[in-house]
Amino acid sequence: MRRPIRIFSPFFSLMLVLLSAFAGNAAPHELVIATASPPHFNPLILTGQMVGSVGAQLFAGLTRLAPDGTPLPYLASSWTESRDRLSFLFWLRENAAFHDGVPVTAEDVAFSILAGKRYHPFHPMLEPVAAVETPDPHTVLIRLSRPYPVLPKILIPSLVPILPRHVYDDGTPLPVHPANLHPVGSGPFMLEAFIPDQELRLKRNPHFFLPGRPLLDRIVYRFFWDQSEVPSAMVCGGVDVYPFASPTFLKSFNRSYPFGAIRATAFANLNAHILIKYNLRRKPFSDRKVRKAVALAVDLPKLAEHLENRLTPQYGPIPPGAPCFSPISFRTDIDRANRLLDEAGYPRGPGGTRFTMLIDYIPGTDFFPSVLHVLRSDLERVGIDVQVHDSPNFAEWAHRIATGRYQATLDGLFAWHDPAIGIHRLYTPNPTKRNVIWSNTDGYDNPAVPPLLRQASSAADPQERKALYARFQRLVAEDHPSLWLAAIPYLIIHTPGVRHLETTGLGILSPLDAVDTE
Repeated sequence: MRRPIRIFSPFFSLMLVLLSAFAGNAAPHELVIATASPPHFNPLILTGQMVGSVGAQLFAGLTRLAPDGTPLPYLASSWTESRDRLSFLFWLRENAAFHDGVPVTAEDVAFSILAGKRYHPFHPMLEPVAAVETPDPHTVLIRLSRPYPVLPKILIPSLVPILPRHVYDDGTPLPVHPANLHPVGSGPFMLEAFIPDQELRLKRNPHFFLPGRPLLDRIVYRFFWDQSEVPSAMVCGGVDVYPFASPTFLKSFNRSYPFGAIRATAFANLNAHILIKYNLRRKPFSDRKVRKAVALAVDLPKLAEHLENRLTPQYGPIPPGAPCFSPISFRTDIDRANRLLDEAGYPRGPGGTRFTMLIDYIPGTDFFPSVLHVLRSDLERVGIDVQVHDSPNFAEWAHRIATGRYQATLDGLFAWHDPAIGIHRLYTPNPTKRNVIWSNTDGYDNPAVPPLLRQASSAADPQERKALYARFQRLVAEDHPSLWLAAIPYLIIHTPGVRHLETTGLGILSPLDAVDTE
């Protein structure tokens, strides 16, 4: 935001701002976002709030998302689906160039989509892509192995960024390419400076392909591992935006800093939810009876009430409110849970404990400890001793999950704006065997699920899609591969001077070219 130099008094500050404006040296439009430090800036190989939000500024996608979830033109000026529904034709903007001045061509698009098909952790998302052809430098033909009407919703910058082939196609495997930390994109902002564990600075791309955009001169990401430091930073004027805030965080903020004027904008289209992901390759959670017993022991309405009724209990793989959601529910039944644990071969010991459940969780998350407190209380009733493994940082937690060194982990996930994006990745086996967080790292493998998901994502009729996804939800709910807990409405907390955040389709996971500050 516009910040005058403060010396002596507000009067002198105002005078300095006026003088600099008359001199043609007005302070830049700068947006400061509080976040955690990303491991790199390439959403094609690792998604999530940190990488995705930065990647959406550095890179462009063929499309972008409207607030209602429909795809809009972005790097592609238009597109059409073939009559047989087995291909999409995209026309690129002819004035688009990468930050190094090299024009964006169809070859870059083909390279990026095929690289995403190989490396993206959401591997089912691009599975229907059979080939990408380039009839001319500004035309891309994507051929499909089956109808896939959701494809334009997927080709957004935070999921499938268009990478410069002349930078990335040098024989270096994409996951370890040095350009992941020195990105060259075609998005509205360019890399200015990266200070690990401190901040990332992006500056305005003066040659962005949309005239008059972006409106901001700079975006600064300030890194906070301790979320409790963010409210004071916002009150002091050091932070403009805190994304991905839980409702409990907002209430705590208002209670601690009642004098700080802030706004809260709901994230559209992310459909976040919290769950316990089991390691299904290890006992005791390789046994479905144990997983079902845990589900019967946890009182989800009580959990929602404990967290001030801001959550909606979730009993199946698709969270309430997400596209294609169908209601599933069951009641807490302690007696039945105890019987199932007895049948599974986990009798109570002398102290009443059957086994210990070690739960990992992402460090620094504001309300996860409260969730674990409720889970510990509920599971004690059936003889399960809940213990918590505290990772010192995000990287350590991610390594434990990716390498299967965990028993269970409490996680927050996005269902995104279509099940083909956020749900298929969790319940479809990964043929590449790449263990990447926020994918099917738990080993779930029901042979009946992938064909059903393919059929659902191929359907053109909305009612047919919903019916097929309803079958999927019932099928997976019987397996209890995860302990689903609740849908959570993430918020973007920001100062009053931040404008137009509500026009983005995915909050800060969208390009911020239309966002401005007063």
